[in-house]
Amino acid sequence: MSEDEAITSEIQSSALSEVTAMFVVYLEASGCSPNTTRAYGHDLTHLDSFLVEQDLDWRALTPAQTRTWESSFACHDRGRASRPAPKRGDYQQDAGGGVVVL
Repeated sequence: MSEDEAITSEIQSSALSEVTAMFVVYLEASGCSPNTTRAYGHDLTHLDSFLVEQDLDWRALTPAQTRTWESSFACHDRGRASRPAPKRGDYQQDAGGGVVVL
């Protein structure tokens, strides 16, 4: 068995949480930014929660189930869809208390 086949076999027999941990380690080792690594880890953890709630196995995930997860994820976790995008001339405070015009 080749090294790639051994890794594939290990992944296929692992829980999604274990695979997520391995993927995060891989991303850190490959030089991804900490924000990217954290975002992927967060998304995969949310997927794992969804699969547990739906009593689904990640190895048998279908495109339809993925779309259901994506829609629940967008509404539940991101919250960005409910906030209007800033318009030109809108403003917000920066970290120092100053005003930034968007």
